[in-house]
Amino acid sequence: MDTGAEPNNSEGTAKSLGTIDDCDGSGSSFAGVLNGPDDVDWFKYSGQDAFGCVVGPSRSVTFMLPARVCKFAQCEGGGDPSITCPAGTSGATSPDGNPGCCAGDGFEMDIECSGIDDNATIYIRIDNPGDHECVPYSVSYHY
Repeated sequence: MDTGAEPNNSEGTAKSLGTIDDCDGSGSSFAGVLNGPDDVDWFKYSGQDAFGCVVGPSRSVTFMLPARVCKFAQCEGGGDPSITCPAGTSGATSPDGNPGCCAGDGFEMDIECSGIDDNATIYIRIDNPGDHECVPYSVSYHY
């Protein structure tokens, strides 16, 4: 059971994955474990809108048991992003008020920020493992 000792149990303490741009070769992966039904893991990265590339934050998620992945966006230039959640996902709002989408699988979501670029901080939340005590997962991501 998670005792709150992890450093990434909230949006404000999300583990930073650094900065990436929206060219398809950018991005990385990480793995973790949900330790019980109340555990939540948060991650974030700064997505930079590079000239000639297309913003489309996506996640490929592998859960060893059922769980959920959510993505939330916060425009770096201020203002609320316009979010389009794809089929099979549901709209959601993060605890800090950022809009996003959730699903039991990886997905790509469209975001639009006001201004000339779509630079945004993307928050990733892994949660909802049901009654399982230990749910390993791996995530591949790009902006």
